[in-house]
Amino acid sequence: MSGGGERGFTLVEVLVAFTILALMLGGILQAITAGLAAERAASQATARLLEARSLVEAVGVDAPVTPGRREGRLADGAPWRLTVAPLEEPAARLTAFRVELAVGDRARPDFVLQTVRLGPGSDG
Repeated sequence: MSGGGERGFTLVEVLVAFTILALMLGGILQAITAGLAAERAASQATARLLEARSLVEAVGVDAPVTPGRREGRLADGAPWRLTVAPLEEPAARLTAFRVELAVGDRARPDFVLQTVRLGPGSDG
C-alpha cells in the first residue's frame, strides 16, 4: 500500500463552498425581489393609465364637452386634472376642443393624456 493523499474535502474547503453557495443564493434572492417589485410597479402604472384613459374617454359621453377644468383623485390616491379648452375661437355649431388629463404632481405630472373632442360651438 502506498501512502497517497487522503480522499475527500477538508473542513476549510467545505466552508468555502458553503460561503460561495450562500452568496449565490443571496444574489438570486435579490434579483427575484427586484423583479417582483418591478412587476408590482408596472401593474400599478397600468392600472393608473387605464383609469386615466377612462376619464378622458368619458368627455363627450358621460361628461359634456365644455371648456373648464376638473380635478380629482384616482383610486390609488394620485391627483388628476382634466382641462378642456377650445382649439380655436368657437364660431360654428361644432368646435374642436383639446382635452388634457394630467396625473400626478402639478409641477411634474407622472403622465399626460391628450385628445381632441367635438363639442357645441358658440351658436350651438
